Amino acid sequence: MTAVLHEGIATDGLPVFDGRRVAEPDRAQFEFWLGSWRVHQLDGEPVRGRNEVAWTLDGKVLWEQFSAGRDPFTGWSFSLPVVGRGWVQTWVDNNGAYLDFAGGWLQDQDGGRMVLERSTGRLSPARQRMTWHSISARSFVWEWASQANGHPDEPWDLMWRLRYDRR
Repeated sequence: MTAVLHEGIATDGLPVFDGRRVAEPDRAQFEFWLGSWRVHQLDGEPVRGRNEVAWTLDGKVLWEQFSAGRDPFTGWSFSLPVVGRGWVQTWVDNNGAYLDFAGGWLQDQDGGRMVLERSTGRLSPARQRMTWHSISARSFVWEWASQANGHPDEPWDLMWRLRYDRR
């Protein structure tokens, strides 16, 4: 078994979430996300959007184009598997946000889930997490959650829960 060093990192450099090390990254782990999607919010204020996801840069980088809401809120992400680090993702959007995530695939009794996480910094130790779960050929659920103090025992506050359906 791989030992956990600190801050959710295993001795082999891969992230650890909920006490479990993510699988070594493989591009097939994100294949479920490829394609064109209709997006709607499951909780809270109704939000509708669209999402396009495709491999780019000679099939090495997963490119996402997201748009939702009336304004609309738009963003792009670039994700790729990095050996010894897991999946990494950079997100940028029309609000001027730049977010960087690391994580990977966690196998579980429901088939598995993709989890990417980031810390907001040392001065503000909050953590943010994206989780893709309930994955099928036609749909999945994506959640955005935060943890104010970044302490592993603190509960996650769900900020956004979206359902993706193939177009």
